[in-house]
Amino acid sequence: MKKKISIAVILILCAAGFLLFSHTFEEDYVIKTGDVKISQKEYMVYLYEQKKHFEETGGMDIWETDIDGVAAEDLAKQNAAETIADVKAAVSQADKLNIILSEDERSEALAESESFYKELYEAGLEKYGITEDDTYKIISEGKIRTKVFDYITSGFTVDEKEFDDYFQEYFNENKADIVNIKVKYIFKGFSNDKNDFEQVYEQMREIYEKAKNGEDFSVLINQYSERDEKGEIEVKKGLFESNAENAVCEMTEKGSVTEVIPVSNGFYIFYISDIVPIDTEAVKKTEKENYIRRKKDELYRRQSEKWLNEFVVEKNNDIFSAINIDDF
Repeated sequence: MKKKISIAVILILCAAGFLLFSHTFEEDYVIKTGDVKISQKEYMVYLYEQKKHFEETGGMDIWETDIDGVAAEDLAKQNAAETIADVKAAVSQADKLNIILSEDERSEALAESESFYKELYEAGLEKYGITEDDTYKIISEGKIRTKVFDYITSGFTVDEKEFDDYFQEYFNENKADIVNIKVKYIFKGFSNDKNDFEQVYEQMREIYEKAKNGEDFSVLINQYSERDEKGEIEVKKGLFESNAENAVCEMTEKGSVTEVIPVSNGFYIFYISDIVPIDTEAVKKTEKENYIRRKKDELYRRQSEKWLNEFVVEKNNDIFSAINIDDF
């Protein structure tokens, strides 16, 4: 049975963007973008890059999973096809935008293509007829796509108020992963019986009063907690139910104790054993860089979609469906 996971970082479009012109017979094409046909050997290079990305992100067993309900292999194949279309759209606009590679950029592309060809050869893609000239086209067209991206997004400026609002929401939602908080806790479960719920709650209120009045929390854990975890643990996002996590993250002082916190199957009382100060400005700077990158991606994607509307993108389903991720 396949596992089901959700991996947000699986990208629809590769950051580098690769392109390879078709040199094969028309009936052998896998994808057609406008009048340009992409051969199987070309498509396999894109799929190889997706295979690497998926395995780096989700491990070697990623192919036994469903990602948001879609088989990982199907998603990788679709990503490869969409990456080709995205790059083709950019390259189709390069002349209009007066975008070409400089001599230095062409030299870089040549050096990178030599290394890339060796990698493809070692991966077994030579059986598809990949040549060094092919890899040069891949790398150089990828660089053109990057220059088109930079051109389209060069006028982007950050709305500082919008970012500040975004960052505050981001910080609140991810505080458990941003702030290093260590806790000890007491947990007591309850049944579905209303009387049991109320009785356990009253017991936890009595324990809370003892903790609040300075009784040794470790002793209270040993006396009352129903969980095996007796020591200090570091809070991470998703470790506890959201209301418990939020209550812990709202605490600002080492040695403080939370109120009794109800969750789906019991009650918690947390003791804040340590809070490591963080450099909020450093976190904000890093997230701003991520924010700008996402906004630029959104801006460029909107423009790319307009270009893609100018020509038809088609798949040769007979060949496309026969391609497997383990073909190399």
